[in-house]
Amino acid sequence: VVLGREVLQEIWMDQARTQLPSFVTAAPLVAAEKRTPTADHWRSIGLIHLVVTLIRLWGHEEGRMQEVLHNYMHLVTAIHITNMRSMSKDKIDLYSFHYKEYFRGVLKLYKEARIRPVHHMAFHYEMLLEAFGPVHSWRAWAFERFNYTLQNIKTNSRFGEKHPFDFPFTSL
Repeated sequence: VVLGREVLQEIWMDQARTQLPSFVTAAPLVAAEKRTPTADHWRSIGLIHLVVTLIRLWGHEEGRMQEVLHNYMHLVTAIHITNMRSMSKDKIDLYSFHYKEYFRGVLKLYKEARIRPVHHMAFHYEMLLEAFGPVHSWRAWAFERFNYTLQNIKTNSRFGEKHPFDFPFTSL
């Protein structure tokens, strides 16, 4: 466990005290709420609330917690770069540097962790950013919203039956 119950409670306290701009989707105050966090919720948790709290708690630490914080900040920086509205070779190189540092940190700090396909995929972002430009122009949020809609269809675990909410392209 990287964070633990005490750190989570600190995150929730900081989250309750933080005023977000209106364009940022606020995450549920307690992760134990019965609703599933959306991608926007995870973004505000990961890129705002964790950053604020972990810097406050571990910013002056030495040893493992400082290494974990620095590693996490490499990931946050890489994510911020990919979400920029404009892209350049310098930004792509900066993304590549921060993501590689993050990955090296994962291998060093979390020896028990399994490498996931998303770790491999993120190494290809350099090529994707060069080919397609800023991520906002080609990310899959529309597909995520569509998947959310599909997941909310009441099927009662019965597959193969006609549902009242059939899509016109289901026969494709």
